[in-house]
Amino acid sequence: MKRQEIDEKYKWDLSDLCKSSKEFNSRIKKIPKLIDELAKYQGHLLDSSENLYNFLQEKDKVEEEIEHLDMYAHLVSTVNTNDHEAAEEHSQILNLIAEYNSRFSFVNNEIISHDFKMIEEMIDSYEPLSVYQKMFEDMFRLKSHLLSEVEESIICKYEPIIDRFKQASNLIRNKEMKYDNIIDEDGNEVSINASSVNKYAVSKNRNVRRQAFEVTEKACQNHIDSLVTNLIGFVESTETEAKMRGYKSAIEEKFDTIDVDFRIYDILMKNLRNNKDSYKKYVELYKKVLNISDLCSYDLNAPLVSSDRDYTVEEAKDMILDTFKIYGDKYMKVLNFAFDKKCIDFLPSDEKITSWFSCYSPYDYPRVFANFRGKILDISSLSHELGHFCNQYLTIENQPSQYVYSSPFIGEVASLCNEFIFALANKDKGDLDTKKALINNFIKIFSGNFFGAGRQAVFEEKMHSAINSNIPLSSKKLNEFWNEANDEVMGNIIPHSSLTWSMIPHYFMDGGYYVMFYSTSTIAACNLAYKIVNQEDGILDKYYKFLSSGSSKKPLELLELLGIDLLDDNTYEIAIKMFDDMVEEYIGLEE
Repeated sequence: MKRQEIDEKYKWDLSDLCKSSKEFNSRIKKIPKLIDELAKYQGHLLDSSENLYNFLQEKDKVEEEIEHLDMYAHLVSTVNTNDHEAAEEHSQILNLIAEYNSRFSFVNNEIISHDFKMIEEMIDSYEPLSVYQKMFEDMFRLKSHLLSEVEESIICKYEPIIDRFKQASNLIRNKEMKYDNIIDEDGNEVSINASSVNKYAVSKNRNVRRQAFEVTEKACQNHIDSLVTNLIGFVESTETEAKMRGYKSAIEEKFDTIDVDFRIYDILMKNLRNNKDSYKKYVELYKKVLNISDLCSYDLNAPLVSSDRDYTVEEAKDMILDTFKIYGDKYMKVLNFAFDKKCIDFLPSDEKITSWFSCYSPYDYPRVFANFRGKILDISSLSHELGHFCNQYLTIENQPSQYVYSSPFIGEVASLCNEFIFALANKDKGDLDTKKALINNFIKIFSGNFFGAGRQAVFEEKMHSAINSNIPLSSKKLNEFWNEANDEVMGNIIPHSSLTWSMIPHYFMDGGYYVMFYSTSTIAACNLAYKIVNQEDGILDKYYKFLSSGSSKKPLELLELLGIDLLDDNTYEIAIKMFDDMVEEYIGLEE
């Protein structure tokens, strides 16, 4: 389907960000002057408490305009990869951001050139400055890894170059890769592309699933040199930047930057490798229900319920609103805002990239990017992104701009919690097939985000370790790493593609080392969903504080608020038992 064929009611409204390309070009031309005015503070930030506060306030205003235009350009470019004007605008704003960051690389150096005690005295003497207290604390916490002003300026200009790897990955997978035609379940030859291939990958018909898998693998193989070079270049860049800052590795930098105890990574890896039996039981369920003894990885995309019905967007909306009444009126108000204010771009089109996400800035309400195809899994995916939306909206509403962006460590908790609650709250409301579909959805989401993302994290670690050990990388080596990661996390129990790593865009998120947070967030979200569904005393008030806190508190402090400790193996055991129990419940429905 072409985008122009989609009803406007299923498209988002971006007019509050920017009304047109003409307006975009007019506004972006004014920003360099604002930057020049702001740069006059250089060398004078600490002249007085009032001066420091005024600079930070004016800096926020400039960043607000940049964020508006950046969000607009990004969103426009994602719905139409053929829109060259949108792509140019996105490049324009990325270049401007690089220039902005470079111009103001002096800020941290100028502030931390004095003792933190001086900053505390300035805050004590001028109360409005206290809103920046935690921001200052984080600056001084990372002081030993801050480079000189010149070096910081260079790195700021280097960051958009790293972002190009992500852009290139999206273009290769969503625009340049060509797929062979396949034969659908009605015997018709159909042409497919990156936007439509998933429709056939989740088909009830095994032959159609197999074809979708094979043409995807072939399309990746045809671009494997570009894909592997792009990914290796990205990983090398992140490792280089980490070492420039005095870290031994990019993962050390990641955990230090997000202020999370590195022991959590070790605990995650231990629990991933120690629960192969749970994954095996999940696979055995598919073998039994689908009646396929030679199950392949692509069969895990099949719906277990043959009568899985189609839902309209309107039905999905009603189901979501009914499900999340459990959170109370504050949450419902935000959900209704998302639907009523056209914050969601619902439907796939030929020009649209294939992912799902929720995009926001400290100054704009979020937008949800979806590819809704009408299945129960799509309603769950929409619930996931609306979990992000509500988390982001409530943070924007309750925090100053500098604390709006949440730590990536907890960024997936609210979204995955929504998916688990969606299944738990609805599985006993409908007929047997609906119950099966929802349980299937729960175990699929858990498996994909704990075991699946965990496998990706192991693969990612192997890549980074090889680069840090000066081991040459190639597609053959990455294929070997993928096979090893598969064996370590899932066991060698079903055939899989060695090329699957090349189909995954998440390695480029947040500067790398992001996929592991899907695994840790799955464990946290499962524990949280259990507390909410079982109406633990006070949990909704605690959860509302969690959703509204952004980065104003440390990530582990926010989880502690919910009674969740990811340093405790018992937390993992509770979540994995929920997964096992749901697998057993489905098995019971088949007997």
